Amino acid sequence: MTDIHRPLAPVPRGARRERNGDDACEQSKKRTNIGVACTTCKTRKLKCSGAPPCQNCLKHDVECTVDNTSDRRRKSGIKRKLETLEDRKDLLLSLVRTLRDSTDRRVLHLLDLIHSDASLAEIQFYLDEERPRSGSERKKATPKSLGWELRNGNMNGAQSESESPATRTMFEPKQLADVPLFDVPAAPWTNVTQDVRFVSQLMSLWFAWFHPFFNWLDRDLFIRDMRSGDLKARCCSPFLVNAMLALACMHSNSVQAYAIPRDMASRGAHFYDEAKRLFAGEEGRITLATTQALGLLSVYASLTCKDRSGWIYRNNFAFAVDELSKQHPLSRPTAHHRVIDHIIWGLFNIATLKALASCKVPTIKIPNRPLPLPMCSAEDVWHPYPLQLEGLQAHTSCVFHALCGLNRIVHDLAWVFFGRGNPPRADLEAKTEDFYARLRDWEDRLPTCLREPEETQVPHVLCFHMYYYCICITLAQHAPSIKPDPDNTSLSPFPNPIAPSHDTLDLFYARRISTLTRIHRTAWGTDRIPVPNMLWMTTALLTLLPNLSNPQNREAFINLAVSAKASARRWVVGKAKLELVQRQAREMGVEWPVEIGALFAGEEEVQVGDRVGVASVSSVSSVSSGLGRKRTKV
Repeated sequence: MTDIHRPLAPVPRGARRERNGDDACEQSKKRTNIGVACTTCKTRKLKCSGAPPCQNCLKHDVECTVDNTSDRRRKSGIKRKLETLEDRKDLLLSLVRTLRDSTDRRVLHLLDLIHSDASLAEIQFYLDEERPRSGSERKKATPKSLGWELRNGNMNGAQSESESPATRTMFEPKQLADVPLFDVPAAPWTNVTQDVRFVSQLMSLWFAWFHPFFNWLDRDLFIRDMRSGDLKARCCSPFLVNAMLALACMHSNSVQAYAIPRDMASRGAHFYDEAKRLFAGEEGRITLATTQALGLLSVYASLTCKDRSGWIYRNNFAFAVDELSKQHPLSRPTAHHRVIDHIIWGLFNIATLKALASCKVPTIKIPNRPLPLPMCSAEDVWHPYPLQLEGLQAHTSCVFHALCGLNRIVHDLAWVFFGRGNPPRADLEAKTEDFYARLRDWEDRLPTCLREPEETQVPHVLCFHMYYYCICITLAQHAPSIKPDPDNTSLSPFPNPIAPSHDTLDLFYARRISTLTRIHRTAWGTDRIPVPNMLWMTTALLTLLPNLSNPQNREAFINLAVSAKASARRWVVGKAKLELVQRQAREMGVEWPVEIGALFAGEEEVQVGDRVGVASVSSVSSVSSGLGRKRTKV
């Protein structure tokens, strides 16, 4: 039989190499197996090319994100678990090192952050950001040292290298004992709780973090009347006490501060409901305490995204202030009438600030009564409760007097920019120049203790200067062609008459707000801030957002975002404001800085009742529109 098969012969070397080359070419054309496809390709059921950005996402110009946790392969899972364990080991060692080597103030800040239910990413960020440059820390951050650090670009709280670790103040656990600033009774003022210590702690928080900036309540008279237990007292009532306790719960980490355990939106809700019940029993009576309580309820409703309730209480509040003014006509030289004058000016301040924040005309007229004179006293001391640290001179009288003068200008400014009709451009520019002149005159009259916020580091003084910078941002954005005269006013931010071509006044003022925010975080931690700070931070974030290509703006934005994240953990409206900034960034196509990406991973919209908070908070949307160039509704 004949063999029909062709005999095999060795392939020449060149042919073998060519064939191998063809095989390699064909092999390179084969699709590589991808362990995890990106989210977009999964949704569209497309073949993903691998490492982001993949070819499909580039082609369709969409964001390419890969969720590595969805990789179910055993080897990848073990690798991820090992990396997570290594990270947590490093975090634990860093935490122990910080508790062992740090000063009392920094330890208290860190413990306060942990008690506030911060995530591990936030704790890690705090440790990395605040880590001293040398082997130890300074013993105490003083106003002068903070000012030097601000001028020299060092805000990390590092001590000089010459300081020995042996000179550190050792951490004393007994300093963590929560000793309230004021001991007050629970009965007969509230039916929500009879825990005297808890009520005393809440009142101490209110007077430490809410009262000093607005100062619309005579603290000594209120404490006197509350301790008396007399329901007929003039300066205290159950309605006012429950409204104050509802707001104070916002600053508390106690489980008793929640109406629903661990539900952020329910902080103070039980005291708020009690205050509403007591308001219904007022039956239209207008008293000093009732007027103050209505103002507090309007603030609480805004902070918890209860828009309709906030609008109702705001109108009731305006009516009550008007009636109170009629009940106490122009002043007599008595102590009681001086208290009335002070309170009406304080109520005017909060109404005017609210008008600027919500882009509306003020609901309260400028009071036609004498303005209390500033009295800077060494006995006026502010304590950073619940931190058990030494108090600082508060300057509350000077802040109050300066704030009243500033809000006179803001009152007129709000009517020009937010009133009905669009004034001609020439009239708007003329009024803007007049506002700059009035601000210059107001600034010239500031007392020495308020001229340098870096020197006076108490939170309400920092908040006061942030408010001033927000007003300047409003002027700069509504009338960008008008600038203050650099030869005649310190309002000009630039050291010489010629401003850098790449910078604008509003960006400068936004960076100043970021600097003051950093001073507050260094001195007092991230967990507690005066309520208006959330407005100022949001304004600065939205101003800086389109200009992150500038390294200075990017650094300021990152610093503000870290503080805003801490506010979002404590306040419902703070979370809504932060979500607004993130949504604005997505709409503008601005990439969120990678340096803070870990802090914002897995963000979810906060639910308020049956609605999404960010979609229902008119005050949040108005901050971005009212302190910007356009007035748009979200």
